[in-house]
Formats: sequence, structure tokens, C-alpha cells
Amino acid sequence: MLLAVPFLVLVLLWDKFPARVPIHWGLDGRANGWASKSWGLLLTPVLNVALALLLTCLLPLDKRVRSYGPETQGSLKRVIRTIALATTCFMTGMALLIDVLSLGYKVDVLRVTTLGTLLLLAVLGNYLPKLRPNRFVGIRTPWTLASPEVWNRTHRLFGSIMLIGALALMLPCIILPGPWSLLLMMGFLLGVSFGAMIYSYAVRRG
Repeated sequence: MLLAVPFLVLVLLWDKFPARVPIHWGLDGRANGWASKSWGLLLTPVLNVALALLLTCLLPLDKRVRSYGPETQGSLKRVIRTIALATTCFMTGMALLIDVLSLGYKVDVLRVTTLGTLLLLAVLGNYLPKLRPNRFVGIRTPWTLASPEVWNRTHRLFGSIMLIGALALMLPCIILPGPWSLLLMMGFLLGVSFGAMIYSYAVRRG
């Protein structure tokens, strides 16, 4: 249903959209990139479907996952389904946001995008500690993929950091101007990414 909603909106309102629609916005919150109606409005919904299919179909291709027992495989599949659902919700929201902006409605696109991303990061952070080692979903550095212990320690720590940090940043991002909230979120995301890489390397070497 979530995958179908953006397509349904386009079917119902296609004639109301202009020939060119915004697809990129600057730090001032103004559109600075444009595309044709068909390309700009269909890209995100199509990517949403493709991503959902990838998250569903790639897991059985991992030899490591096939070596797990039925209980572990079932747990991993449930976690990845939840992550796929959260990602689908986010992408559907972004597709609808583009639709709303294309129709001329005034929305603080930077703030909405920032808060949506933080909410997604909070959900991902909540489920990262429950992920079993695999090659497609999670913090995949050379050191986490090489050692189950490094994988588990890295995901437990940085899952908690993502969850707590994303929730803690929501209030500042509501209060601060849109550009500052976006930069704050991006800084947090980069910090988590580099921190997980450095930590997994240190644990592996230790």
C-alpha cells in the first residue's frame, strides 16, 4: 500500500502538475534544480519500489545467512522487513513532499526532510543491535564483515548512538532555521558513519 500511494496520487492529479517540477533545493530552501514532470515525479516512487525489492530479494543470496539456523534466519528476516518498511515510509513521504511542492504549496522542505531523516535514523538505530552479520544491511566495514564479535559490538554501540542522537536532535531541528537543522543532521550522520568505521577498526585491531 505504501509503495502504491505515490503512484495513485500521480494518476489522480497528473493533469494538475506543471510541465517542469522541482527536484533539488538549496540551503535557502528554494528550488534550484528542475526536471520534466514524468522524470521528476516518477523517479522517487520507482526508486522506492526498487529499494523494497532489493531489501527483500538480496538476503537469500548471502551464503553467511544461509548458514544460520532457522531461528536466527527468522529473526534476521523480521528485522530487515522492519527496516524495509521504515525505508519505504520515508521514501513515500519524500515522493509526496515533491508532489506537494510541485503543486505550488509552501512547505519548509529543509525542515521536513531533516525531521523525516532523523526519524528514519532513530528507527534504524533501534534495530541495528538486532541485526545478525550479513553483507547487505547494516554497518558493513571490512572489520565488521570479518568478525561477528566486531559486528555485534559496533552495531550495539552505534545503534544506541543513532537512536538517542536522532531523537535528541529533533527538538533543536524544530527550533533552528531550516538550513541549520539540515547541517546539524548531516553532521550527525557523518559523525556516526566515520565513528563506526574507526570504532570497528579499533575493536578488530584490539
